[in-house]
Amino acid sequence: AALLASACSCQQSPFLYAPLGHIITGDVSFIQDPYLQFVFSMGSKFREHSPLNWDDVRSAAYSALNDWITILQCKWKLPPTAFSKYREVVSVLIEQCIHFINLNPPAPVPAIPSFTFSSEYYTKLISKFVVVPADKASNNFIFCCKKLYVSAIAEELGIILNANNQFSIAGNFTYQPVLSTQDVLIFQHKTFAQRYGVQLNKEDLPKLFAVPKLHKVPYKFPFIAGANKSSTKKLSCILTRILSLLKTHFQAYCKTITHRSSQNVYWSIDNSLSVLNMTRGLKCPKTVITADFSTLYTCFSHSLIKQNLGFLINLLFKHSNKQFITLGYLKTFYTNDYTGVKKGCYVKIVGL
Repeated sequence: AALLASACSCQQSPFLYAPLGHIITGDVSFIQDPYLQFVFSMGSKFREHSPLNWDDVRSAAYSALNDWITILQCKWKLPPTAFSKYREVVSVLIEQCIHFINLNPPAPVPAIPSFTFSSEYYTKLISKFVVVPADKASNNFIFCCKKLYVSAIAEELGIILNANNQFSIAGNFTYQPVLSTQDVLIFQHKTFAQRYGVQLNKEDLPKLFAVPKLHKVPYKFPFIAGANKSSTKKLSCILTRILSLLKTHFQAYCKTITHRSSQNVYWSIDNSLSVLNMTRGLKCPKTVITADFSTLYTCFSHSLIKQNLGFLINLLFKHSNKQFITLGYLKTFYTNDYTGVKKGCYVKIVGL
């Protein structure tokens, strides 16, 4: 509240972005400390070169080899002895590669010169600005006025600062406040997951981040929710595998309809290459029109999404003539074998 109520010093800066009335820039000359400016100019993906520990390299190579052999064993249902010769040959190649690189090391990477920057300036910088990656150019930093950044997130969540400089958390069409604490929500996640034999080992909730789009006029703030240790991460990975199977099945289902009726009923693409493949059969189109529905998917209510997903899932299960989906070590597939439904296998739910 104090940050939003206070005044910032953006108006006097040459890096002021007038449409938003605050500093938001990717120009590293914005940093006044020369040494700190040099560090940021290297980009967010820069890492200093460190010497290789060949014991770690050898260990990682053999570990990857063992994992790959395990996958092949499961896929072809072969005993470990069937891969003895293969393991021996690859092991020799690993040792030869390590020996060759030791004898012919690559040219050394120039070391970054030792330097120190002003800790006082750094503290002042991070007290007034947020450093975020640029959308569509993640190797670049963006320096954003902290008041602008917090204001954008507060507006997205429906948080209003009243006349008494106090927060009024009213929410909006997209977000609604809840009374549950973080500990209660994480406990609910764990309880739900345990019903399906899934153990969660992460204990954090996703956080909301704003990633500025500097290629838009004026600049925009799309929002991304995520966390490295989110309590929903494992559930999300499981759900992704299930939905990927359903999508592949639905695509084949629609392909059959198209073959029989000559009508395209599947309008989903994975990337722009799919669009190019569809337009190759056209005879010299003079005009191509595209539309970006920036708020289409974010306006769907959860109840509507669940209702339609439930309909689609029931349709696909009926078409497959199966009752369950199994998440195997190598693949995800439909099955009728209930006796095989253990940890990692999930029973169909009618109406999500």
